[in-house]
Amino acid sequence: MSNTNMPALPQSAVRSLTNDPAEWIFPIQKTASWMNDFVNNFDSIDIRIWDDSEDQVGQYVATSSHLNGMSGPEAAARMKSLLTVLNGVLRIRRGITFLNLELGNGYRRDTTAQAQYGLVMPAVSIFPANVNKIRYSKQSNFKLSDDGRRVFMCRSDPWLLPIFEVLGEEGFSFVSLYKVLDTITGSLKADNKPYQKKDIAAIGNVTKSDLDNFTYTANNYHVAGTSSRHGKQAASSISIQSKVLSITEAVDTVMLPIIRNFVTQRIGATFPQAWQAVLI
Repeated sequence: MSNTNMPALPQSAVRSLTNDPAEWIFPIQKTASWMNDFVNNFDSIDIRIWDDSEDQVGQYVATSSHLNGMSGPEAAARMKSLLTVLNGVLRIRRGITFLNLELGNGYRRDTTAQAQYGLVMPAVSIFPANVNKIRYSKQSNFKLSDDGRRVFMCRSDPWLLPIFEVLGEEGFSFVSLYKVLDTITGSLKADNKPYQKKDIAAIGNVTKSDLDNFTYTANNYHVAGTSSRHGKQAASSISIQSKVLSITEAVDTVMLPIIRNFVTQRIGATFPQAWQAVLI
């Protein structure tokens, strides 16, 4: 939900693609060995990350121009939502070993104001309400990186956003993967494309039997226990035709190939037009 008290940016605002000032800064507390290479190659107009240390590598901070004009608690809530999306993007990219990036309390550049995380966060939308009316000057020839394109498409794509949010918030589990499967199915239905199991499996170059094994395991308390989507049933429903998958098998051999190819295909089909629409 958007906060009606938040001052809106001018609807005709034209921003720079390379020098869009941001007010709130958030340290990234948990990083990884690959972080430096990622930061050096991550080009986004929605999230900016850089190494803020003077004498050593690894003191990373994050910001977003979407936080401008917000109070500290509002900025913290929105930055958390933006990082959740980025964590989802990176989890799809890096796989089951990925651990979420985490934010510390933020601060405002020009004052001593802080943006702290509380038990109750204000309800703000992930993007400003007028985000799709913001335009950018194309004179710099700035190009988004692949991960930057994925975050950007969450402004307007109703199917990519929930995939990144779920995986960024919940990580890989039978429950979260089934949510993503539901979302992919819904997207195919909305686009009037075939959406049966064999069609979805084909997206990831896996078989219908592979996907059957995933749904069997995810839906069945008798084989997946508390990791399943459902509770214990009165009657046992063990199948000798289906294979029980570990979560690693479910991710690596079934769902991640489907998710990666679905996202890649959708970005390829929708990004060029969406990007050109914000450039002037």
